Amino acid sequence: MSKNNKELDVDEYFRLIAPRARAAHTRELDDQRKKMEECMKRIQESLAKNPNQDIKSLVDRGLCRDLGVSFVFLDKWVKQERARIERLQERGFARADHRKKPRQKSRLRRAQKFKRDKYQEKGHKRISQAITVLFILGCIVSLYIWREESFEITNHLLMKFNIRIPSYYYGWAKTYVSETYLVPEDRDIEGLVDFLDQLIFPKYELHVFDCSDSSALLEWLLEGAGFHAYICVVEGMGQLGELDKHSWVQVETSDGIVAIEAVELTEGWGLEEYDAKPTGIIEKPDGTFREFTYDYRVFLKWKKKYPPSIYEYDPNISFEEWYRRYRGSKPPIASPIPTISGYYTESRYESPTFSFGWWDVYPYSEIYPFSEWRLF
Repeated sequence: MSKNNKELDVDEYFRLIAPRARAAHTRELDDQRKKMEECMKRIQESLAKNPNQDIKSLVDRGLCRDLGVSFVFLDKWVKQERARIERLQERGFARADHRKKPRQKSRLRRAQKFKRDKYQEKGHKRISQAITVLFILGCIVSLYIWREESFEITNHLLMKFNIRIPSYYYGWAKTYVSETYLVPEDRDIEGLVDFLDQLIFPKYELHVFDCSDSSALLEWLLEGAGFHAYICVVEGMGQLGELDKHSWVQVETSDGIVAIEAVELTEGWGLEEYDAKPTGIIEKPDGTFREFTYDYRVFLKWKKKYPPSIYEYDPNISFEEWYRRYRGSKPPIASPIPTISGYYTESRYESPTFSFGWWDVYPYSEIYPFSEWRLF
């Protein structure tokens, strides 16, 4: 091979320079590179037929004339490409395995974009986590505030009225009532009377099972039967000449608010000679609900026991006249008894309002779960 052939090594060009040149060339030089490669292919084919040919002579005789390439220009191009590839290889833009490699800037941009996207993804995730944590904290704080306010109200009542309420107090009411009594379908005055007729409370005893305990028990049973009941309280001079409180119950029905004297439901209360079951219902000042009261039941029983055909009295005697002339005295109650209007106008509360413990009294003290409430 001639000197010119050594300087312009075709095999070296196709083995090393051309693949790297394709990866490194810009678009402006791409057409010129293609022309040079085509010329080098023609030279390679001619040398394959006759290896002793001179490359300069082949090019000058017009082998690449149609491409507009002269030997001087071709030789210069190859040298420039060789030097260019060496520089690129030093800077890391060309790969030794001749495979195309992206430019450093593009690779850097992709790395930066990946890092930025990953950072943004982490940022969004952290923001989402922060919002979730803040929401949970807000719920916890709200529950804490609500709990503290509830405890504050409860503690206020506990300190003011010395209340003792066991856990799940009302939770057992519905179960106990449904298993022990016939629950009325209607929440009217008749359904209320039917339910009250089934109740017999322990015997009245001051400071053991008195108006507060009987009212608390009645309110609990009514709630278990599906009624909405309240405990009412009045403060005044009691039967023993001391300042005291009295409690009773008000219950909502479809016929209106009904006041109930819970003490009337205690064992032994009432007049045995008439065999009338006390209901505890208090008539309104206008006479509403009178026919459901214990006194009216006694009035009807009295008329049957003492008919006017035998006993001398007006057969058309009114309830008011009978009550004034013939009604016997009621069992004594130590606490102050309100007037009829007072039974419907005094303060009322959603839950028991002062010291009570009806579950400590027999038979409730021997029945589960009340037997466990005694420890409260």
